[in-house]
Amino acid sequence: MDRETQDSPEGPATPERLLDAAEEIFAREGYETASVRDITQRAGCNLAAVNYHFGSKENLYREVLGRLLKWLRDYRLAGIHEVKERPEATLEDVLHTFSKVFLEPLVEADRGPRVMQLFLWEMLQPRLPEGMVVTELVDPIVTAFSGALERPCPTLGTESRKLCTLSLVGQLIHALQAARLFSTKGRQDTPVNDLQDVMAHIVRFTAAGMRDRASLDA
Repeated sequence: MDRETQDSPEGPATPERLLDAAEEIFAREGYETASVRDITQRAGCNLAAVNYHFGSKENLYREVLGRLLKWLRDYRLAGIHEVKERPEATLEDVLHTFSKVFLEPLVEADRGPRVMQLFLWEMLQPRLPEGMVVTELVDPIVTAFSGALERPCPTLGTESRKLCTLSLVGQLIHALQAARLFSTKGRQDTPVNDLQDVMAHIVRFTAAGMRDRASLDA
């Protein structure tokens, strides 16, 4: 039996199945603990499939994270570009759109927690090439968002826009983590019960701060 016939149950869809399985297992166990055997079993592939399609476990990990970075980047850029093309968009509109497209992939019922866990593992056990997350995700988003702020907040300087973006992202991540923390404790008396309400507050708070900063930059 030749190799192509042996791998025929895996076929052209095998790389995607491996990526899906690896995303799940790397998120649950981290790179160091995750085994190629578990990944291939979860994907329904033979043990040699990882090396056959990706060359190594490390390359598979990089492909998993690279796919996530592209997914997050493309989703967020689409929203930012859409609001930027609306001449009537206010500062609050831009901030709300950014907040929405930033959070939505992270609160997706199935994939969101895996994304958060994968990036937590990457912080604890870095395996990606240095600067990859910044180059592939952070820089394009910050650049696009900064451009979308120019029309509704023209006197806000370039460096101020970057700092305000970091501040906004920090608030959104904290709100998301706080919502998950309290939900696991079954708390009903917390201000993060409704993430949409918290997001609206963050938008109002950030808009006020940006306008104040813009007055200093003018």
